[in-house]
Formats: sequence, C-alpha cells, structure tokens
Amino acid sequence: MKKRLLYIALALLLAVAQLGLASSPLSHPEAVTSNVGRSYSFSQSRRGTFVSDDMDVAWVDSRGNVSFVSQGETIVTFTDQKNQKTASIVFTVLEGGTIPAEVQKGIDIAIMEWEEFLQLGRSIPKSNKYTKWRCGRPCEFGWCGAFVNYSLDMGGVPMTSREDAQLVPDGRAFAIREAAVPKILEGFKKMDRIGFIPQPGSEVIYGRRGGYTTIHVGFVTDVKSLGEGKYEVQTIEGNMGPRIRRYHYIYDALAENYERNMTMLPKEQQTDPDVFHYPLHLDGAWYVTAFGQTWY
Repeated sequence: MKKRLLYIALALLLAVAQLGLASSPLSHPEAVTSNVGRSYSFSQSRRGTFVSDDMDVAWVDSRGNVSFVSQGETIVTFTDQKNQKTASIVFTVLEGGTIPAEVQKGIDIAIMEWEEFLQLGRSIPKSNKYTKWRCGRPCEFGWCGAFVNYSLDMGGVPMTSREDAQLVPDGRAFAIREAAVPKILEGFKKMDRIGFIPQPGSEVIYGRRGGYTTIHVGFVTDVKSLGEGKYEVQTIEGNMGPRIRRYHYIYDALAENYERNMTMLPKEQQTDPDVFHYPLHLDGAWYVTAFGQTWY
C-alpha cells in the first residue's frame, strides 16, 4: 500500500513538472556573454516572435537565431503566439577576434589550388588529392568537404573528427577533420561553432529548398558588410562539377524566408568573370544553412 501511494505521489509530481514545463515558452539561461561574430539559438518550442532591444548590438531572426554584431548589451525577448507569455535573455557582447594565421593560410592554399587547376585547364577526377587526404589511400566520393578541410589542414589548423569533437570555449583556430557535410555540421555544433554571420575562413554549409539542409560545403574567402544583415560573400568551393569554383553573391542573415537568403550580385558589380562564378548555385535553389566557425 505504501509503495502504491509512493508511486501515485511520484506520478503527480511528474505531472506537475510537465505542466510547468509546458507553460514555459522556452528553456534558456537568463544571461549570455559572447563575442562579436558569434551566434546563439533560442531553444524554440512554440510559434511566436523575437525582438532585440538593440539591433546595433545583436540581431535576431524569425527562427530565434541571435547574431552578435557589435560590442554592448541588449535584451532579446520571445513572445509566445498562443498565450502571449514572454521569455528574455540579456546578452553581453564582447570584442571579437582577428583571423588566425593558420586559417588565413588555409584560404591562401585553397586559392592556390584553384589557380593551379585553372592554369592546367582540365577537370578534377573523383579520385584526387583531397579524397586521398580523407581516406589515406586513393578513393572516390563527392569531395567538397575534403577540399575545404584539406586546405585548412595544410594551413596548420588543428582538427578533430566529428566523433571526438567537444566544446571549444574560446575563439582559437579549430576545424572538423571530415569530408561528409552532415558530419562537418554535427562536429561544429558539438564545438559550439555554428554561426549565421559570415567571416573569412568560415565553412559555409548549404541546403536545397525542399530537400536536404546539408547538401554542400564551401569556404568563405572574403566578406563585406552591406548593413542591415546583408553581406557580400566570396567563397571557394570544390566538387562543383569536376572543378574548383569561386563564387561571389549576397547573403541576407535576416531574410524573411531563410531558404531564400542568397541573391545574385547586381550586374554592374559582376566585373571579374574570369575569377568568380556569379550565377547562384543550381539557379538559386540552394540557400545558406549556417556557417561553421573555424575561429571567432
């Protein structure tokens, strides 16, 4: 009888706890301190709206992804659409770092690889130096991730596998020693290195509308802020057909529809067709899922 009463009491406590959780719109800390260039994602469980008190310090998109753009403090508030309950986080944003020498060297190596094959004027076979880097022997697979991480590895950036990836609590250079795009994304998540602001040296992970969120990965080589969440982004990407290509496009971190967060550079700015590929990936069917931060 005593055991039965104990079980009933435990069940009631569990029910009360579950009701308490259900009434809370989000699970979150009260305050977060981070750096310029970083991002934070609310653990959203319901539909609602997000508002930042100071968009000069941090933006927030419709999915609850907060991006830190300058030093300062702001409060981001979520309002539940159903019951109008709110949840807020105080964000303190500190100064960001500068690109580490190893990451810059990785960018330089990637560009040299592009120049080499451009001068040779030939396509790159499915079995190549990048796939061999990953397999340790000749092998064939879609090599976009292998190209990016080969370049970072040759630049001297420390790496770890997706399985061994752990939180990296500072902005030093680090990357994931993988070639498969889902594994690269998972590894960056485990390191707490997922962002929504492009930086030189970031790995840009693409999705395809109505399809996979991890279809391809490229390497950001240069970024220019246009204001209001928009950036001119230059990338270098392997396995684009049988070639390495350099892209130049506009990315909108605050796009109302995140699956349409890439647009073509205006025609009058498409001045270097011998270097950059201006048409968007697959006629605009791709979008930026996130950026893997090799540093911050």
